[in-house]
Amino acid sequence: MLKVTRRGSVQHVRELSSQEDHALRWAFGRFAVPEARADGATVVARYQRSGAGCWFLCDCLGRVDQPPALIPVSEAHVRRHHEPPWPDHDPDCDFFRDRAEQRLITRSYRRPAVGKRLALVASLKDHEEARVPRLTARSYGRSRGALATTLMHLIETALVNVIPADGQKPALSDQYRVLRRAARNLQIDDGLALSGFLCTYLPALPDFIAKIQDTSPSCFRKTHRPHGLLIAVVADASVGHIRPLRGEPIPVRGEIAIFGEREGHSRQTAAERRARSPYLAACVVGRAAADTPVEVLKAYLHPCVTAGHLMLVDSDLERRTLAVLVQLQTWLRERKALRVTIKKPVFDLPEIAGGLLLEDGQSSGPCIPDFVVQATDVMEGGSEKLIVETMGYADEVYRDRKARTHTLMSEALGGAPVVQHDFHFPLDQIQVARDRRFWLECRWILRGLGQGATAGAVRRR
Repeated sequence: MLKVTRRGSVQHVRELSSQEDHALRWAFGRFAVPEARADGATVVARYQRSGAGCWFLCDCLGRVDQPPALIPVSEAHVRRHHEPPWPDHDPDCDFFRDRAEQRLITRSYRRPAVGKRLALVASLKDHEEARVPRLTARSYGRSRGALATTLMHLIETALVNVIPADGQKPALSDQYRVLRRAARNLQIDDGLALSGFLCTYLPALPDFIAKIQDTSPSCFRKTHRPHGLLIAVVADASVGHIRPLRGEPIPVRGEIAIFGEREGHSRQTAAERRARSPYLAACVVGRAAADTPVEVLKAYLHPCVTAGHLMLVDSDLERRTLAVLVQLQTWLRERKALRVTIKKPVFDLPEIAGGLLLEDGQSSGPCIPDFVVQATDVMEGGSEKLIVETMGYADEVYRDRKARTHTLMSEALGGAPVVQHDFHFPLDQIQVARDRRFWLECRWILRGLGQGATAGAVRRR
C-alpha cells in the first residue's frame, strides 16, 4: 500500500486509503488506463496542496529506511524519483516502469513469427557473454529474452505443454524426442536448423562441446559463431553454476536467469527458489570470444512439473493446481465419459487480449492463463473451454490487477469462464476445502450442472 509523507521526508508517514492507492496505480502505474487519469489527478492535487506539499512512498522494497518515492507534478501526475538517496522501485512494482515501457515488455511475450531466425548470440565483437557470472530473477514484470522465447516455442510446438484427454504422459525420452523434432523448424542461423545443434542428454555435453568446437564458423553464415542449445532438467543454480539432478555442477560463464512468479511486494528467497525445483534449463553453448574455449555461456531456468514431466509451470502452487485438474480429468473420463485436455499456455493470447488494447493507449501485462481446460462432447449448458488461474497471493493490489487480466483472458477465449484456485480465501477454510471447492466449480461448469449457483463464485476475487 502506498504511503504519504512530507515532501523529501520519511517522517510522519501514513498510509493512503485503498481507494487512493487504487486511483494512483491505475492512473500512473505500468498498467494504467486512460479513464483512470482523472481520479489519479484528484489524489495528486489533494496532497500536493497539503501544507508545503507531500510525496508518496512505495512499500515495494519491504521495510527499508529509504523507500522509493513518487513526486506529485503540476497537480496532475507523478514522477519516479531516482536521485540518491531515493532508490528505484522493485522491478515487479507497478511504478518501476511506465505505461509505454510495459507495452514493450508485453510484446516480448508474443509468439515469434514463423521462420524467424533465433538470436541466441551476438557477434563475437560484442563480448556480451564475457561478463562476470550473475544470477537474475525473471517474471512477467520483465521482458522475455530470446533464450526463454526459444524454449517456449519448442515446448508449444512439441505439445509438451498439453496433457491429452487420455491422461497419458509420454516417457521422458519421448518428450525430449518431440522437442528435437520441433527444433527442425527453427533456424539457429541462416539456413541452419536448430535440430543439428541441440543437445537434450546431459551426459553427452562433452561430446556436444567437441562438435561445436570442430564446426567451422563459415557454417554459421549470419553470426560466424558456432553455438548450440542444451536443454535438460536441473535442480537449481547458483552464481556461475547450474546444479543437475545428479552429478557435478556445470559452470556457466555469464547470466543464469531463473523464472519465478512473484509480486513487487515480495522477496524471492533461496528457499522459495528451491521449492520451485526442478527446472527445465535452456543453455547456450559456444565461445565467448574467438580465443576462448567452447563452454556454457548463459542459461534460462523455468520450473517444470517433475523431473519426468517437462510441462512448464510458473510456481509450486501451479503444480498443486495441475494435480487437482488431473484428478478431475480422470474422474470425468472414467465416471462421466467426458474427455478434457489440459493446456499450459506459454505465449500472450491473441490480439484482442494484447494488441488491440495496447493500441488504444492502455497497458496490459502478458495475458497468459495459468491453464486452459478444453472439453469435447459436453452436455447442454456445459462449457467447452475453461480458464484456470492459481491465486497465489492475498495482496489487494495483486488481486485487483488479476481481476482485470481475467476479463481480458475471457474476452480473448470467446467468453470462456474463469475459475480461480485460491490459496488464501475463504479465510475460514483449510486448503483441502479450497481444493475441493475448486474441483467442484470446474466440474459443474464443464458439465453444465449448477452453473447458476456457482456463477458468483467463479468471478469472485
